[in-house]
Amino acid sequence: MKEFLNSENSLIILYTCKKNYLKKEACKNTWLKKFANKIIVTDESKKTPRQIYINSFGYKNLTSKSIKMWKTIYKKYGKKYKYFIKVDDDTFVIHRHLFSKNTKIKNGEYFGNSTYWSKKNKKKEFWPAGSFYVLSNLALSKLVETNSKEVQKIYKFGPAEDFAIALLLRKKNIKLTNFPGHKIALPFEKIFSIKASIVSISNLSWAKIYSLHLIEKISNEFQNIKKLEKYKKIFLFIKNIKEKMVYQT
Repeated sequence: MKEFLNSENSLIILYTCKKNYLKKEACKNTWLKKFANKIIVTDESKKTPRQIYINSFGYKNLTSKSIKMWKTIYKKYGKKYKYFIKVDDDTFVIHRHLFSKNTKIKNGEYFGNSTYWSKKNKKKEFWPAGSFYVLSNLALSKLVETNSKEVQKIYKFGPAEDFAIALLLRKKNIKLTNFPGHKIALPFEKIFSIKASIVSISNLSWAKIYSLHLIEKISNEFQNIKKLEKYKKIFLFIKNIKEKMVYQT
């Protein structure tokens, strides 16, 4: 049986940019600290450990940025890791759920939160939410073979980088395997429930990332999710903090 991702054979890649500094710092100071194998990909030229510089391509050219990122990562880390986990900077990853036996999948090379692309036609074609997806070493080796002409053909889909990557991999006979556990919104009491097996929560502000970190610490301390109800007011207060507030490091 094929070995699936674990903390030793996986590399976490935080996908960010200079203008999202607050979100990047929020991720670094919260969930990202729990991962030993990690790098940050950004257009911020400041040299820091575990950071890869990729020049800005603009929002409409995210696919080109991603391909360049993946080629750089494959060259530096391709022989070291079996799995590569790409995470956007508006996402909170729950470490204990990601590597738990409840969320492990044994088959496939490309994993993401899949949904129907065409609900009207009800086609059985899936594409992942771009905030979180996983590539095996094999899938990454196929993806880095992509040339500029192939990328240009994909641009008709606009800035949907996640969909473009899915199409490029499909052309190389690498199909998406659904990896459940990725949510945009959830009832408070279910976020860190082990039974729910939530792996990531996306579409977050930097303040919400910090608030989830606080709730996770409380849940780890009390273990029983029902006891967290009395802390709901704290969660809601931090959740509603406006991003225009000055963030002091």
